[in-house]
Amino acid sequence: MRTQTFTSSMASALLFGGTLGVATAANAATTTILDLATAGAYGSVTKNATVGGQSNVTTLGGPVGITWGSATGGTRPGSTQTSGFGMQASGNAGVGGWAGTQGALLSDITGASFDWYNSNAAQGLGGGFRLYMYVYAPTSDISGYLQFDLSYLLPNQTGMQWNSTGNYLSGATGSAWYSADYGATQFTGYETWAQIKTSLAGWSVMQIGITNDSGMTVSINNFSVTSVPAPGAAALVGLAGAFVGRRRRN
Repeated sequence: MRTQTFTSSMASALLFGGTLGVATAANAATTTILDLATAGAYGSVTKNATVGGQSNVTTLGGPVGITWGSATGGTRPGSTQTSGFGMQASGNAGVGGWAGTQGALLSDITGASFDWYNSNAAQGLGGGFRLYMYVYAPTSDISGYLQFDLSYLLPNQTGMQWNSTGNYLSGATGSAWYSADYGATQFTGYETWAQIKTSLAGWSVMQIGITNDSGMTVSINNFSVTSVPAPGAAALVGLAGAFVGRRRRN
């Protein structure tokens, strides 16, 4: 009877986030703010700018400005390492085997947020201001971009001041489309974040960034990603060992 009770309590703790050491640590949410000063950049990008009374921000101008960080802070062979979000590496080989140390599981991501400042008080952002993720299949040469259209941020927000609307992955307005880079197109049209994680189950994400080709200047700050790694094999092995030890003592 004592063994049955212990088994049930362990199962409950594993399913509902109980206090069983490694399993609890593996389930803890982690939010990391990207170091924009050492983030990747392409196009019309100004770092360490002062905008709207805030310093050390990144400004993305036209015709195109892009900034990003790697998911784990790792590096891709033949490329310069950029600052990252400190996520747990997925171990997936990725396209051509290059992404092993830089990719994290897409399913671990629960949120992405940043503060932004629109330089034009009279206009909304319109199309072209997007949060994106470069994702790849675990074993096949298939990869592409998830692109989250953020044009909905205005007109309800105010131009020429700092704005933030929380988690940009939540709700219908955070829906994204998939654009193939290598291999097959995985889905068409827009999907919610929950649907995307089902469509791309087991996939990894290498880069997380923001692209601006809206024709106006947009500044960003406090670009962060929240992840909750699933319990890994080590956690399950630890639980199994604790269970065996308890049975022997009984």
